[in-house]
This record gives sequence, structure tokens and C-alpha cells, in this order.
Amino acid sequence: MNKYQLTIDDIIGDWAYSKGYVRNVLSGFNGKPVNVKISSLGGSVDHALDIRQQFADHGDVTAYIFGFTASAATILAMGAKKVCMSKYAMFLVHKCSNWVDAWGQYNADQIQELIEQLKENKLQNDKIDLVIASIYADKCKKQVNDILDILKEGKWLTAEEAKEIGLVDEILEDESDDKVDYVSLNNKLNAFGLTPYKQPSKKEDKTSGMLDKILHKLDNLVGNKNDNTAQNKITMKEDYKGVNTILNVKGLDFDKDAKCTLTEAQVKAIEDAFKTKDDAVTAKDQKIQELNTQVENLQNKPGDETTHVEDGGKDDIDSASSAKEMYNHFKDLL
Repeated sequence: MNKYQLTIDDIIGDWAYSKGYVRNVLSGFNGKPVNVKISSLGGSVDHALDIRQQFADHGDVTAYIFGFTASAATILAMGAKKVCMSKYAMFLVHKCSNWVDAWGQYNADQIQELIEQLKENKLQNDKIDLVIASIYADKCKKQVNDILDILKEGKWLTAEEAKEIGLVDEILEDESDDKVDYVSLNNKLNAFGLTPYKQPSKKEDKTSGMLDKILHKLDNLVGNKNDNTAQNKITMKEDYKGVNTILNVKGLDFDKDAKCTLTEAQVKAIEDAFKTKDDAVTAKDQKIQELNTQVENLQNKPGDETTHVEDGGKDDIDSASSAKEMYNHFKDLL
């Protein structure tokens, strides 16, 4: 089994595997080969581009692709000197996307303004797609337009398909090894701000399984430090889609007591989202109040004056008859 100096197996960005975190890891391996295990659905293109350049600058990085690896995770892998992929892994490249916030009522002018904004957004995404396609094209030794067609399809590639295109250099067979990779385990714990796991020495009691020890360590990390026998199982829940979207995470981790721990940055993100929503609600309430005031003013305003017309009775009828007779008289003369 390969020894990995860096493992990237979750979201790429500020709250998990950031460009700063990767820079700190690589700084300890200057002039040395680095093996990177990648199994991530992606994340921030900004961080991925920076990490790709870090791998390229290091010069001796080998990327190993496992599981479902997609999007930004494939971008950073392109900076490696060599890319290897498990024959049971999947590889996804696609065009970039970003959040578009367009809702509510619009008049014609506002719709046109929105159209212009979306056009500008599209142009910016087109530029990013060209950069990403150029990175893949350099790896594959293909034309950028050929890669853009692949990005447009946005479909999962098998190891064979990825190798045929040129995105990976080698297909890996299964690895079988019961040894625990403590470097990878500690790298993951460090990425999430958790205490590193201490590898047991040969003198320690080996009667309890490795799984029990890891669960016990995680139990201490989430705060149950007084109960040495408790095993606090961590469960990820994807139910809270609104919060997950705000935090840009796949799901939230809950312990056996249904408690979830958030970082200060995550709490701030939720607070900012509520503030934005409150501002929108306040603006809408003000608009409703303005419209209600206009309606009330219209209701209280007196109507326009009109001229009263009275029925002339028989005299008006006689006058109308005389006028008709006069018209007929002149009509005969004409």
C-alpha cells in the first residue's frame, strides 16, 4: 500500500481542504516526493487552481484517484507529475457553475437589467471554462475545443475512459493491506481542526480493536472526555439542506446525543445568511407599506366633478322631430 503524505477526501475550500492547509503540508516535504490520495466531489475552483499550482511548483507529486472524484478535485490533480486512478473509481469533469439569485416580481426594465447581468455572468463563466479546459488540454495534449466538448457533456468517466482521453496516466489494481495509514488519518483530523491521533506503541495493550480506539478518540474530541468507556458514534445527516447550502457542505455531523459542532466561521456564515434574508424581508415590507399608503390615498381622494344632464322631456323630443324633418327637406333638394 502506498504511503500518502496528503489525503484530500472532502470538500475543497476554506472549511476543509484549503490552499493554505495544503501549502502547510507541502512545506514539510520540500525536495521530497509526495503521494496525494484524492477522493472528493470537489468544491472551490479558486482553491483548486491554487493547489494545482502548488503541486506543479513542488515538482514531484503523484496523485492517486479513488472513489468518486469530481470537479475541483480533478483540477488540482492536474498539477501532479503523475496521475494514477483506481480501476473502480469514477472521474467527472464539467463546465463551471455559480449561484444565480433571481426571484420575485420584475417589471420590463428590471427584467432587461437581469438579462444583462446574466449575460455578463455567462461571459465570466466562459472565461473560467477556457482556463479549466486549457489545464486539462495541457495534460491530455489535446485542443482546448476538444476538451470544452467533454466539459459540456459533464458525464462520469471510468478509469479506462479517463486514461484514453489522457486525464490519467495509470490505472491501479486493488490494494490489499491491513496496516493503518496514520499519516493520512492525522492529515484528515488536522484539516478539520481536530487533535491528531497518537499511534499506539508496541507496549500498549493490543486486546482492544483499532476501531474501538478511534471511536474512543473521536468521543473525546466531541467533548465526552470524562467517560472513558463511551463510544460516541458520529453520524452525517444530509436532511438540513438549507443549512448545508449556506455552509457549502454535503451534510452535518451529529454525535450520539444529537449534538452538532460548528466552527465560528460556519456560525458567522449562517448569521450572515439570516441578515441577508431579514434585509430582503424588511425591504419587501417597506414596499408593501408604500403600496398600501398609495391605495389609502386614492380611496380618500374626492372624485372628479361631472356635469349634470337633465332630460328635456317633450320639448326635446319635438325639437328632435323638427330637426329630422328639416334634414329630409334639404336632402330632397340635393
